[in-house]
Parts: sequence; C-alpha cells; structure tokens
Amino acid sequence: MAKKQSERQTEQDERLEIGFNRRQVLKSAAAAGVLIGFGASSTVTAAATEACTDKIVDLIAGQDEVIGSVTVTNDDDEITVTYSLAGDWYMTESHLHFAMDCDDIPQTGSGNPQVGRFEFSRNYDPATQNDTYVASLDAQGFEEEDLICIAAHAAVFEDEDDDGVFDSGEREETAWGDGARFTERGNWATHFEYEICAACSPCSFDTSATGSGASNLLSVGPASLSGFPAIDARLRVDSPEGNAGNLEASNFAVCEDGCGQTLESVAFEPGGFLDLVVVFDDTGSMGDEIAEMKSEVNSLTSDIEAAGIDTRYALVSFKDSVEIDTDFADASTFQTAVSGLSASGGGDLPEDNLDALAVGTGNAPTEGGASLSAFRPGAQRVVIDITDAPAHDETDSRTRFSQSEIETFLNDGNFTYYAVSPPASATGPVSKQTIANNVDDGTWIDIRSASDLGTILNDIVAAITEPAYVLSYTTTNPATDGTTRTVNIEIDDPDEGLLYLGGTYTAPN
Repeated sequence: MAKKQSERQTEQDERLEIGFNRRQVLKSAAAAGVLIGFGASSTVTAAATEACTDKIVDLIAGQDEVIGSVTVTNDDDEITVTYSLAGDWYMTESHLHFAMDCDDIPQTGSGNPQVGRFEFSRNYDPATQNDTYVASLDAQGFEEEDLICIAAHAAVFEDEDDDGVFDSGEREETAWGDGARFTERGNWATHFEYEICAACSPCSFDTSATGSGASNLLSVGPASLSGFPAIDARLRVDSPEGNAGNLEASNFAVCEDGCGQTLESVAFEPGGFLDLVVVFDDTGSMGDEIAEMKSEVNSLTSDIEAAGIDTRYALVSFKDSVEIDTDFADASTFQTAVSGLSASGGGDLPEDNLDALAVGTGNAPTEGGASLSAFRPGAQRVVIDITDAPAHDETDSRTRFSQSEIETFLNDGNFTYYAVSPPASATGPVSKQTIANNVDDGTWIDIRSASDLGTILNDIVAAITEPAYVLSYTTTNPATDGTTRTVNIEIDDPDEGLLYLGGTYTAPN
C-alpha cells in the first residue's frame, strides 16, 4: 500500500511539474533572484515578470468557519495556488483540481466532488499550515482570459495543545476554498472561478535608476475625461528640446508596478488642475506672524482664482496635535477657515508638524480620526507648510512619523512642497528647510522675510498654464482594488541624456 501511494504521489508531482525540471527551475530562479518552493510550507515569490493580481478566497471549515485563505495567481507560464491556515488550524492533506468547466471536476453521479480523483494532492506528516502548488499553464491547456474553475480541498484539525500534531479528541473538519456549492443539497463542498490574466511585460529600464535633472512629474493618475483604467502622467522636461515640445513617444518609457506600459499618445499642452493644502501652525508663538500669513494665504487664494485655475483648497492646523479646519472646498469656504485661525497654546517650542504633514498629504488621520478626502486623480498636488517653529521628531511620543517618512510621502505623492519657516540654523529637532531641500520638488521661504507668497503663485500659475507633456496609457492592471500604484518614467532627452521620474496614484475601489 505504501508503495502504491508513493507511486501515485510521484505521478502527481510529475504532472504538477510538466514543462520544467525542478533543478532547472531553481537554478534559473536563483539567477533571477526568484525563490520557487515545492512541498509543505513552501512559498513562491514574484517572478521576474510581474505576476497578475492575486485572487484570495476564504478557506472554510465545517461549512461556516473561516480558518484561512486560498490564494491564486498566475504569470506567463504557471498558475500558483497557496493554502494558508490561521490560528490553531492545521491540515493533514490537500486536494486540488483545475477545470475549464466546473462540471469537469471529478464528481459522483449526484454531483458530489471526488477528492480522491483530483489531479493534485498531498499528505502532510507533520501537519502544516501552509502549502503552495505551482502548475504549468500549458500542461493544463489554459490561455490568457480563460475563466477556469478551481476546487481546493483540505482535511484539517484544530490543534488544542499547539504541537502541530493531531491528537485523539481534537476537532477534525473538511475545508474548501469558498465559492459556489457543487450541489444545492447534501454535500456543502464548493468551487470558485479564476480568470487567467495576461501577465505584464517587464520594464525596459531599471526602475531604481535616479537622476531627473530639472524635470518634474506634475501629476499622474486616472485620465480626467475618460477615467480609470486610462492613465495620464503630466510632466515637464526642462531642457532645450523638452521646453520646445519636440519630444515624442519614442523619447519616453513608462512602467507601472514593474510592468511595461504601452503609450497611446504623447501631447504637449497647457492645462491641469490643482489640489492645494495649507498646513498652518496656529500656536501662541505665531502671534507676530499669524495675521500677516493669514492675509498672504487669502491673497494667494484670490490670485489663484483670478488666474482661472480649477482648484480645491484644504486647511490643516497644528499645535502639539493636528486638526482639519476644512476639508477640500471652494475658495470662499477655505478663506473663511483661514480667517478664523488664531494664535494660542502650543506649550514647548517644537510642534507636531510632521503629523500635520502626514494628515495634509492624505497619509494619516488626525489623532481624533478625521481624514482629508482623496486628492483628485491627475490633480497637481501642492502643500504649503507655514510655521515659526521646528517639529518634534519621532522620538517624541506625540509624533507618529519620522522626517524620512514625511519626505517619502511628499515624493511618492508627487507633491510640490513649500516650507515657509525659519532657516535650519535657527531650528531644533526637524527643520522644514531641510525637508524642502531633500524632497524632489521643494522650495523654502524664510518666514521672517516672507512679505508675500508671490513665488508660490508664480510657480503654480506656471505649472498649470505653461505647456507640459501628457503621457497617456491604459494600465495593464485594470483591477478596481484601491491599491497604490507606482509609476516610473524614463526620458531619453537629446540634450540631457537619460532622465528618470517616479510617482504614485491610487486605483479606484
């Protein structure tokens, strides 16, 4: 009996690995920095070509108890199924079957699945909480966009003494990947569908490369007219040929989350719109500056409106805590909120400026749980940070974020950052001048000599009204999953050579 079981397991492993040899795969994977595991508790990391978005279903035991998950994904060559059990649950065996039609999964005449006839199965001794199957798409006869049926079964038990070994009296159950039932009555076994997706092409350039020169990614996100999955990246290339509008599609390459994208058009045109956040220190130490700064912010707002720029405004104020005074709103509502600020409180000199920037960039709620609304897809994002004091660093219990995290938020979110603050030499733990110098698109203005904010107005008007390149593509990942996507752009400029820009956008839910 043991010999027959061994032979049967060998046949299953051979079918599972059709199309490649284990040693060859491991050797190739190692060369590419990829780990592929086989057998109990093995894992599979992303292949050299970015894999498709995972489908995750609950692993259900005893009809109604979620004890883990089953994750399915594929790349160009293989489909991967991973069992993951949580808590005290372990599995002693698993059975897996793929089919083009759910009726082709082995079943009895009454429609109950026959797990003993499933194509793939494993026994676990000792029991395990994790296992991964990797099967060849060619061997299964699957192609891109095929909608297939999957039955994922496991025999499980609840380990009461946490030793990973089944003991008499411990609860045993049958578990299935959640989906539709095979039959309406009797056996509650389930199956689920999965669409074989088109794995993306690898990037044509090194996305870790740096060097943007004086070029700038103004915005990236769903196209304002057609919407997701159409994506527009708006950028300026500050070179003789770039400023003349002479760059063409062949001068650009775009990658999103490691996947090469196909440019559908490249335009050189004015336009764009703005989401502006003012982060305002309203502590007692601002008593000498707050009236002037309020006036300057309201004047800047009026000037932006007079320029005809489509703009939303938000106000975030801070002392040793952060408050959203107004979420994104029109100019009148914003100016009323700014006029209502008054200097008071604050205690010690450093303030909670870093947390305020995290809130103002949409990366965190306030301590009270309030959050800014989402930035508009494709909008140019500007943060004006006004303060007369340094910021607490992450060693202070009142601050949740570090300077490096804030700089990452500003860079990854494609923010233009203006720090209206004292110079670095006059400040304490964290200087806003230093942050402005460190980020990709930062400008520092000395609050002690900031008689007006005309520099900011000029920059904003230029960024919106002067022509910029708009790179348009349809993302290879059209899933409306709310994930943050990283976009990298290579520019082959005749004057400056290779330039690199990067940013992020959030897909809709």
